[in-house]
Amino acid sequence: VREKGEIEGFLPLARKSEAQRVRKQVIEKRVVKAYSLAVNASKEFLEAAPNIELEQLFPVGDLDNPESGRAHRGTFTEIFKSDALPRLVVGGEFEGSISTLAGFVENVDGHPTIFLNPYWAQYLTEGDLVPILVEELGHFIDQALFGDSVLDEDEGLQFARAVLPSTSPTFY
Repeated sequence: VREKGEIEGFLPLARKSEAQRVRKQVIEKRVVKAYSLAVNASKEFLEAAPNIELEQLFPVGDLDNPESGRAHRGTFTEIFKSDALPRLVVGGEFEGSISTLAGFVENVDGHPTIFLNPYWAQYLTEGDLVPILVEELGHFIDQALFGDSVLDEDEGLQFARAVLPSTSPTFY
């Protein structure tokens, strides 16, 4: 039997640990929801965007040619199948940095991965996270289509602006 003082000393630590666990679950739920919204917004954009807009974002060939256009839309569909999507990880090697919100890495243990800075994950809302994640999905699309980027501009940023034109560029 533990003494009363020992138990009382343990309770604040147990409460703090439980509060941290619950907070982590809340953050993960918000991040997963934001990622789902970002993926859906990206898919909807790629399905509905005019060929000329897709060609401006990702110069993949002659999208005015109906055969080529269908093939490239099929490529975008394949990219967004759930087993091809990047994993989302809250964490990574941000080493205490708060200046980097997120990053896309083309291959981590054989999987494309988006890392989200845990510092920002705890403070940003779903609405704040969506444009950041759409931008990282733009980097993923570019890498899936071309390997190394062939674009002069930040393809992720251009993609986020196209997918979410009404979103203020506060975070991206």
